[in-house]
Amino acid sequence: MSDSIPVKINCFHSGVFKYDEDGKLNYVDGFMDQFEVNGDEVFEEFLKIIVLKVSVGRMWYKLPYEDISEKKELLENGEKNKKRMASNGRYYGELDVFIEKPETSEDDEVDAELQNDEVDAELQNDEVDGDDEAEESEDEYQARDKSDDEEDLDRNFEEDLEMFRDENYEDEIVDDDEVYPDTEQSFDDEEEQAERMANKGELDGVFSLRQTFYSGEEFKKQVIKYILQSRRNVVYDRWEKTKIGAKCSGRGCVWRIYCSVERPIHKWMVKVYVNTHTCHPTCKCKLFKSPAIAEVMLEKIRKEPEMSTPMIREEFREKYNIIISPEQAKIARRIVLDKLQAECNEHFARLRDYEMELLRSNPDSKIEINTTTKPNEAKAFHSMYICFDKIRVAWKEYCRPVIGLDGTFLKHISLQGLILTAIGRDPNNQIYPIAWVVVDSESNDNWQWFIHRLKIDLGLGEGDLVTIISDQHRGLIHGVAVELPRAENRACARHIYSNLKKNHKSDTLKPLFWRIASSYNEGDYDRSLDVFKKFDPLAAEELMKKDRSTWCRAFFRIGGAYECVEFSNGYTVNLPCRSCACRKWNLSGIPCRHAVFVIRENGFEVEDYISDYYLTSKWRGLYMDGLGPVIGPRFWKLSGEDHIEATPYKRPPGRPKGKARIKGVRHNSRKCPRESDESRKHRRLNMEQQSHEQAIEDVSSTAPPATQP
Repeated sequence: MSDSIPVKINCFHSGVFKYDEDGKLNYVDGFMDQFEVNGDEVFEEFLKIIVLKVSVGRMWYKLPYEDISEKKELLENGEKNKKRMASNGRYYGELDVFIEKPETSEDDEVDAELQNDEVDAELQNDEVDGDDEAEESEDEYQARDKSDDEEDLDRNFEEDLEMFRDENYEDEIVDDDEVYPDTEQSFDDEEEQAERMANKGELDGVFSLRQTFYSGEEFKKQVIKYILQSRRNVVYDRWEKTKIGAKCSGRGCVWRIYCSVERPIHKWMVKVYVNTHTCHPTCKCKLFKSPAIAEVMLEKIRKEPEMSTPMIREEFREKYNIIISPEQAKIARRIVLDKLQAECNEHFARLRDYEMELLRSNPDSKIEINTTTKPNEAKAFHSMYICFDKIRVAWKEYCRPVIGLDGTFLKHISLQGLILTAIGRDPNNQIYPIAWVVVDSESNDNWQWFIHRLKIDLGLGEGDLVTIISDQHRGLIHGVAVELPRAENRACARHIYSNLKKNHKSDTLKPLFWRIASSYNEGDYDRSLDVFKKFDPLAAEELMKKDRSTWCRAFFRIGGAYECVEFSNGYTVNLPCRSCACRKWNLSGIPCRHAVFVIRENGFEVEDYISDYYLTSKWRGLYMDGLGPVIGPRFWKLSGEDHIEATPYKRPPGRPKGKARIKGVRHNSRKCPRESDESRKHRRLNMEQQSHEQAIEDVSSTAPPATQP
């Protein structure tokens, strides 16, 4: 007979299929038997063995690496499924078979006994036939054995061909040798990709036999993850469109892995994996070239765009204990920055579509995008203004007429410029955004344009009954003076203290300064200022150069009948005007202690004299109507207008942060009187680090191979 291929059968029987609470299919309340059958007659031999042990009901089979939900019923399609089962068994060498426990009755038990008797009779006949065959001559046996080999080969080939006949693999392989075919076409679908990653988990650098991947690129990323964990010098020894092999290049090391496209399941599968290293870990790896380094550092540089080349090398050395050259780190950083810039360009190209989506989800919102024309007639981004309709309507109805204006830099390396914001205060005294713009600089024109849009959209007129709080930037002051000449202009006290602290470092100045800024009347202001002058006359002199009417409550401009005496000092309280001589009630809208005393003396409720801006109904009304949700870019409609390009990169003036001055050729750092002790210490640590790296490299190149335990 021919040399048949043994097939291992994992037979699950006497159980049933059930779904658990999570909706996952399981085979429960059963047993498992293992045995081997002839690969040429898998189903026939399996049936002969199993009917002697259990009552046979409905049967399914699957491959070991498949999920139980992918099982195939043997009685469906009859002979075709049996042939496919035999071919899969010869190809993989192992099959999982499930037999569901039948619902038996007395008649069924009788039929099962008769069936078992028939099988026993067939087996006895087979034994008799085997004895007769043993009496044949040796020449007849050899002639028939040769004929059987040819018949088995033809039959197996036809069965394998039948299994793969319906598959079209030519469309899966692309012509470009450097691009691997993606065996799953759901990478562009965000929902399917999210579901796939949730089921499969992210790459962890751990390999196993028969492990599957969706593409060759995914397998290569797993190899990189493995190198980061093991610090082995793994290299590719096979690199084709449908197969990749890798091995450890350590002296005498036997570690290797081979992965190729498994066409029946449309995935890449690990076919060979020898997980044994007989070499020492190394601090260098040939696969870690600039593109691989860029892939590892992409998210890190995205969060810290100012990360320099030495910092990238330090990150690899400390986190992964892998040494990369300065040139590799430099090129990797450039690759990452180019990729981030490309992402930024794609976002700017969809700005007009984003504007359409905002207007669809939030009707009547005010949006304006301004562009400039490049020499090549392309449109480049200049500025963008956004003010949602629900926000501006709610602010006008429920918030105090106080607006804070400020700007901050956009610090992303591929997106320069500033964002200017206008904020208010809600009834709970929390920040409430009103409008914002993105501009290239904090210039007079940009501030005036922003304030002009606020003036129109919020209906501020000439600024009557409106207070503007700012850091007193020149461009901002210019814009307010032109667009809102009648508005109350207030300075941010925190900015004033920050500027004061630059030349006066004492921490005691802070409480003294805030006591002055919080004074509600001139008497408290004079007493607090005297204490400040005694502590630091120079700081007080610098503070007096600021216009006190913009940052001290005692000099803010505001709008009686009762006199309240406290500690031999009289205060006039006017209930109809809601004012007090201490001015706290006038400025905050909440009755001071003098007003509370008068209100209670007259039998009134204090809550009735609190400003309406603090009412809970105002607070609820402010947030009752939220913004409309915005769908993702995948669903945006195309505006049909010209694409907008990102603003070109402008190098800021001055020497970059952390970049030392380039010394002259004959400059002697050790004898230079201008070099600080910190600089000498830093230079010495760099020299020690370089010596340490060289020593590690020498040891790694000369170390003998490790012996396998």
